Amino acid sequence: MVANRFITNEMMDTGLEKSPTSLRRQLLDSVTNPKLKKRIDQLYRPNAKIGTGSTADAIRHERRTGELLSSKGHTPKGIEMRNALRKDLQSGRLNDADSVVARQILEDLEDALSDK
Repeated sequence: MVANRFITNEMMDTGLEKSPTSLRRQLLDSVTNPKLKKRIDQLYRPNAKIGTGSTADAIRHERRTGELLSSKGHTPKGIEMRNALRKDLQSGRLNDADSVVARQILEDLEDALSDK
């Protein structure tokens, strides 16, 4: 869970709050690329009860407890979004700041999806 701690601790160090709704809003406000904004909107739920509200935290919860938080669980969504973020980063269409955010989110998803 290093990437997840990196995202939340790093953002708190820069004045970003940890609550799911505020973290989601601040991530959305920190990027300019419309596709990346859409991905963040899909990956972070407002008013979530699990962790930071991220799909990655939902995956961790489901794997740790065996309790699915949606009908199919969050792993398929995590895989789909991981692949989409990889494509975004490889496309060269993200500016430097957006690339940093996308990489952090990608690392968090990869960590959650790994068999640790």
